[in-house]
Amino acid sequence: MEIGSGRLFYDFEDEHVVVVGKDLANTFRLHDRILYHNQWYTVIGILDSVSESFYGNDNTCLFIPYRFYDSSHTQLLMKSTDEVFTKQYLSYYLDMYAIEYEIFSQSQIKEAMKLLLELMEKVLYIIGCVSFVVSMLGIGNVMLFSVEQRKSEIGIRKAMGASDFSIFLQFLLEVCVMSVVGYVMGMVLSVLCIL
Repeated sequence: MEIGSGRLFYDFEDEHVVVVGKDLANTFRLHDRILYHNQWYTVIGILDSVSESFYGNDNTCLFIPYRFYDSSHTQLLMKSTDEVFTKQYLSYYLDMYAIEYEIFSQSQIKEAMKLLLELMEKVLYIIGCVSFVVSMLGIGNVMLFSVEQRKSEIGIRKAMGASDFSIFLQFLLEVCVMSVVGYVMGMVLSVLCIL
């Protein structure tokens, strides 16, 4: 991390000190005191702008030396370009403090997210297939009901000389129009719900 003003704390800092993110520079100045977990910390540095991390904006964070780590915390985050070195470094210090821990790297989190998304994709595919089958059964049922209700109309048309194909085409077009209208309405409602 690049320091904007003041200094970063040392590896084995004895004082209760804190380094603040750039976005907090208007709130805290160098040598201000901050109360954190019933302990006063002195601001010794203000960071220059740092990038967004997986967990949010580091420019709004407070950084304290690890030796003042509070056991009520459940997560420790460390940025590094060398994943193997980071794991070894963390293991060394956490073993030294006799803390039970699990280390998850960014690549492991990405892999877990990828597996989760693949599983969700499969589940949604199955739901889509079931919905398709149910909708086809519904359309078939409506078509059958329509034919049953319009037997007299079909008889009159046949008496007037209509072919079986033209009658079939009439019902097929009705079903197609009904399906397309239902599809368009479903898409519009889906987009509105998403928005």
